Amino acid sequence: MPRDAKIMSEALHRFQADKERRNARLERRTEEIYRRVPAVERIDRELRGTAARIVAAAFSEGGDPEKALEQLAALKGCQAHCSVILSPADATTYKKLGLQLTCEPKYQTNKLYHR
Repeated sequence: MPRDAKIMSEALHRFQADKERRNARLERRTEEIYRRVPAVERIDRELRGTAARIVAAAFSEGGDPEKALEQLAALKGCQAHCSVILSPADATTYKKLGLQLTCEPKYQTNKLYHR
C-alpha cells in the first residue's frame, strides 16, 4: 500500500506540474494574440463581460445562473460586424453563440498566409 500512495503522489505531482506548464503556455499565447490583434482582446472582454453581467443579474434577482447563461441563446440570430477578417477561432466563437458575423475584406495582418 505505501508504494501505491507514493506512485499516486508522484503522478499527481507530475499532473499538477504539467497543468501549470499548459496554463502558462496558454497565458503567453493569449497575451501574444492580444498584443498582435488588440481587437481580439476587446471582443474577448466583451464576451466575458456579457456572461458576467448575466450571472450577476441572476444572483441579484435570486435566480439560477445556469438559466441566465441559457439566455445567451437569445443572441442567436443577432448580427455582428468586424472591421477585419477574424481568425477561425474567433469566428467559431461567434458561430457557437449563433451570431451572424460579417467582416470587412481586410486581414488582421499583412502576412502572406492566413489561417
